[in-house]
Amino acid sequence: MGRLLLYDALDMTFETITLRKRPACPVCGDLPTITALIDYEEFCGVPGYPHDTDQQPRSSGTATLPALSVQEIRARLEAGGPLMLLDVREPHELLISHLDQGVNIPLSQMADRWQEIPRDRPVVVFCRSGARSANLIAELQSAGYTNLINMTGGINAWSREIDPSIPRY
Repeated sequence: MGRLLLYDALDMTFETITLRKRPACPVCGDLPTITALIDYEEFCGVPGYPHDTDQQPRSSGTATLPALSVQEIRARLEAGGPLMLLDVREPHELLISHLDQGVNIPLSQMADRWQEIPRDRPVVVFCRSGARSANLIAELQSAGYTNLINMTGGINAWSREIDPSIPRY
């Protein structure tokens, strides 16, 4: 016999339910057919990464994504080279934090606006932590873009290492 604990946060109560084992259960039955966890990355088609950190997603396939640290990006901006910062976060995220020199094209609008991304100069793409921007770069590379660079750690890394006045979320 198994037990299931139910918690009602509104009433602050607990209830325990006893469950009978089903002999035909594909996980715990007499002849289980599911014996291992699925490969999440293969199942979902996107690289996994720890959501509680600013770690970059793992590279999928053989293609590698060009990336720069926030320190390297700041140095390039200070040197005055032709560099565009592309913020792909959604409008509600811009209310929390933004970079003044960043141009915003939200991911939700990218299908209609990707042509606005220049091909004639380096474009540093960033989001909150670097995961969404990395996924977008991988997609745009398959469409022929060769000038896109991911900001390692996203705007949260910028806040931590360059400008602590920018809120992290």
